[in-house]
Amino acid sequence: MYSTKNNQKEKQVKTDLKNVLCAVLFAASVCIADAQVRVVATSPVMSDIVRGVAGDKVAVKGLVPPGGDPHVYEPKPRDMKTLKDADLFFEVGLGYETWADKMFKASGSHAVRVVTSEGVKPIRAEACEEHGHKGHDHCDHGEFDPHVWTDPACVMQMTKNVIDALVKADPANRDTYKKNGEAYLASLKKLDKWISSEVSTLPKVQRKLVTNHDWLGYFAKRYEFELVDNLLGGISTDTTEPSAKRITSIAKKIRASKVKAIFAEAGHQNKTLGLVAKAAGVQVAPELFHEVSTPGSGAATYDEMMRHNVKAILEALK
Repeated sequence: MYSTKNNQKEKQVKTDLKNVLCAVLFAASVCIADAQVRVVATSPVMSDIVRGVAGDKVAVKGLVPPGGDPHVYEPKPRDMKTLKDADLFFEVGLGYETWADKMFKASGSHAVRVVTSEGVKPIRAEACEEHGHKGHDHCDHGEFDPHVWTDPACVMQMTKNVIDALVKADPANRDTYKKNGEAYLASLKKLDKWISSEVSTLPKVQRKLVTNHDWLGYFAKRYEFELVDNLLGGISTDTTEPSAKRITSIAKKIRASKVKAIFAEAGHQNKTLGLVAKAAGVQVAPELFHEVSTPGSGAATYDEMMRHNVKAILEALK
């Protein structure tokens, strides 16, 4: 009888200990999950780069959704809360996210801000070059062209900045970030080589671009294209529609430059672009993506987006 009671007590003690251990392990797992670095990225391209390096170690929250336009983004209350709770805040910089400074201050965030374009040699915006000073209306979004990701070589520098920031913030996962980062860099080198090879099939005399807004400067510089003009006259889509006088001027320049096509932009009203094309006697080419878009769009990742754009450009200009 005594032995039976002792056995029952021992079993109960073991059960209690098991329950306590399970509770401790569960609590530990929750703590580990809570300790995960909280990351916010401004744009779809920025989110793609960070996710490529972070892998499954970090949950990345993108402020501007895939297919969205950071030029006209307006922060929502839930976005302010997300930024307030963040540990790292990744942005392109160079004036691309004109709302970032104000949003960061208003949110009360203490996140480390990482400007990923640091180390990239910026080029002056075409509109600022033409007018020779920063104060012109077309330079309101900054003196420099912020669309650095149109050149994969610039994205390599951005990626290195992302790797460094994640390693510093989360050294426990250093090896993962380094490994993922190296793989992402390798894919960029492969992409750059592919673009160079494809573009080499197009004679330099035919490498002429007319777009909705001025966003292909870095692409043009790397792969030797001429930027003839752009409909909106600047580096941002957040501006007024062109006047009839400007439409006539652009059409005249297109005819003089013997441009074969002008390029529409996904996510934007391209009716006016059609008027320019008609006046110039050229076609409106298939839409290009200046940001990473939604799944199934053909531009759901940075790599997909660049390959889509290059194919569309070459097809229209040959």
